[in-house]
Amino acid sequence: MRGNNRGRWGYVVTQVIVLAYMLMASVGWIYPEIFSIPGETNAEIIHHTLLQKVPDVLVLLLLFVPASSRAFFRAR
Repeated sequence: MRGNNRGRWGYVVTQVIVLAYMLMASVGWIYPEIFSIPGETNAEIIHHTLLQKVPDVLVLLLLFVPASSRAFFRAR
């Protein structure tokens, strides 16, 4: 993984796909609703979905923000 930038960008892509699926399944646009989040309104559903993704955003920040993380994934 060291010197290879694909790992963290792969994590970003998978998190975007998961977030899109969770939002679409919760609103009822796609089936099966395996990971749907119950809610009365679309705003409530989106709010709960984004709250569940806060830990993933923190991991993304740790992968991209600190200089030591950027140095670890930088090609040699």
